Amino acid sequence: MRIHNLYEDANGESHFRDIEVDWVEETPSGKLSGRLPAAGIMFRETTTDYENSWHRAPHRQYVISLAGAISITASDGETRHIGRAARSSWWRIRPARATLPNQ
Repeated sequence: MRIHNLYEDANGESHFRDIEVDWVEETPSGKLSGRLPAAGIMFRETTTDYENSWHRAPHRQYVISLAGAISITASDGETRHIGRAARSSWWRIRPARATLPNQ
C-alpha cells in the first residue's frame, strides 16, 4: 500500500513523497503492518462542496478517506488526486503548507 506523505522542507516548502507500508504479517483475512504511533483519533464528515484554502496542519495527521476523492496541492505546485480507485491514504507532517480544493 502506498501512503502519500506531504512534508515541509527546511525552507518551509511542502512536497509529496511516496511511502510504502511494510507488511509484517499475512493472515487468511489479509496483510497487517506493524503498529504505528497515534495519540488519538477524530472522525470528520464534509459536504461535497467543502473547500479548504491554504493552511498549516496543527499537528501530524494520518488522513484515511473512506469514500469520495480529494485533490491536494503542495506549495511546490505538485497536485495529487486521491480517491477510492487508488485505495490510498495520505499522511501529513506539520506544518506543511497545502491547498485542499473541493471535489
